[in-house]
Amino acid sequence: LGLWQLMPMTAKITGCEINAYTDERLDIIKATVSAIRFLKDLKETFINWELVLAAYNGGGNYLLQQMRKYRSDDFWEFSRKEGFSQETMEYVPRFYAVLYILKNLKKFDFKPITFKRKNYFETIEIKGTHKVSAIAKVLNLKSYELKELNPQLLQNITPPYKKSYTLRVPVNFKKVFAANKHALKKRTTPDYYFKFVHKRVLVRYGDTLARIARRYRVNRHTLTRINHLRNPDSLTAGMPLLLPIRVKVYRKKTVVPKPVIRRKTVKPVKPIKPHRIRRNQRNRSYAHRQRMIKRQKYLAYLRHQRYRNALLRKRRARARYLQRRKRLLLMIRARRSRRRYSHIKYKIRRGDTVIKISRRLRVSKRRIIRANRGTTRLIAGRVLRIY
Repeated sequence: LGLWQLMPMTAKITGCEINAYTDERLDIIKATVSAIRFLKDLKETFINWELVLAAYNGGGNYLLQQMRKYRSDDFWEFSRKEGFSQETMEYVPRFYAVLYILKNLKKFDFKPITFKRKNYFETIEIKGTHKVSAIAKVLNLKSYELKELNPQLLQNITPPYKKSYTLRVPVNFKKVFAANKHALKKRTTPDYYFKFVHKRVLVRYGDTLARIARRYRVNRHTLTRINHLRNPDSLTAGMPLLLPIRVKVYRKKTVVPKPVIRRKTVKPVKPIKPHRIRRNQRNRSYAHRQRMIKRQKYLAYLRHQRYRNALLRKRRARARYLQRRKRLLLMIRARRSRRRYSHIKYKIRRGDTVIKISRRLRVSKRRIIRANRGTTRLIAGRVLRIY
């Protein structure tokens, strides 16, 4: 797309912006810068300009594969062996033909080309998101004239994710915009936007595509396109279908952080040194403090004992539960082993059938057939071991 025919991924890597609002491959200046970067990268990878031009047209990875395959780095050798696609094989000779004509214009009766340096546009800075038609109205221009200078804009709006956007305007219109920019009304972005989500539904018995489209209020052609239906008339019951449903999504509100109040740092209290009471000296506050310390220690000891006892009770209960579980598992295994290896022996008599034996022994027909080597044909005298 664009003047330099860049692929989307190549354009993104080399600095072009491509999204729902803008495609900078259509911007001549940015696309040219991007193409120059791409050619510089290719020149660092490949040796000569023939291979660079071939990689630009056909892709760098494709050219590297062909070089490994033919074990050569000569473009003209590749073209003899038909190592490239037809388009790439013709692209390089055409480029050299045009270059030869440009260098020898008189030889081919062409007039020399003279380029005049002339400004065809000016740039203005648009703050916020605005419609192109509203900006054109402020500039006293028609909207198509503004779009011709800014072909990178895919929608009739400047990108909403950018705080400011640079637009090109005709010469001498920058002053007009500076005088009338107050007339641009601020466009407030709503708190929500609409998004399409795919919902999965199952086709009911007797449903048709038209009936499903009517039920969910969806276009029939949209349903066919989303589900890649080759034959829309042949729907089967239980078949999954994707439905496009419009959902309102609310934007996250920006929360202003609360101001942090710096508190004064409190100096750590120094530990109290033990006070020695001399004989005949009274100090009630010290004695009271010592009593409280002893009480706290005793309460801590009690708490520890309660926690220890509770932990022991839990461990004992867990051990008892595991012991009971082990016994039960052993009993179940013993019963299963008995069932597995216990069997009934029965000698087939004359006139016996599978149904008669099953009624006589109260065993399922399947077990009898399994014991009789998988057949219903019974031979008199054969001993069946029915498990």
